Amino acid sequence: VAELCSANCADALEFQPLVSPVELAVIAYLQIPEAKLEIATRRLASHVAESGYLIGVWHSRDNLTGGFGGPRDPDVLPNVETITKALEGTGLEIQVLENREGQIQTKEGLKPSTTLVLLAKRGQ
Repeated sequence: VAELCSANCADALEFQPLVSPVELAVIAYLQIPEAKLEIATRRLASHVAESGYLIGVWHSRDNLTGGFGGPRDPDVLPNVETITKALEGTGLEIQVLENREGQIQTKEGLKPSTTLVLLAKRGQ
């Protein structure tokens, strides 16, 4: 599998992928200000191939009111509306974009946590 996968570490706003287009792109816990997240998400989406997927996961803004963990700054916590806006006009169709409730382990025991998850696909 290693020969079929590539990864790079770069500035999310300026990166150049090692391969493009890709069948699967992942954006995970990129907790940056909303305007920058939109740029980074759109940039990554532009490299998704026909019939390819974009998967995303973030600490949700809903964590501020009912969850635990992640940043406490609402500007770096996306919600459904933030990601929907970021993907507008990219040609990706959102298949799943929702909050998922879970728990995280802390010193005090399990605490509730809300995670925003995305599955989007580029049509054929």
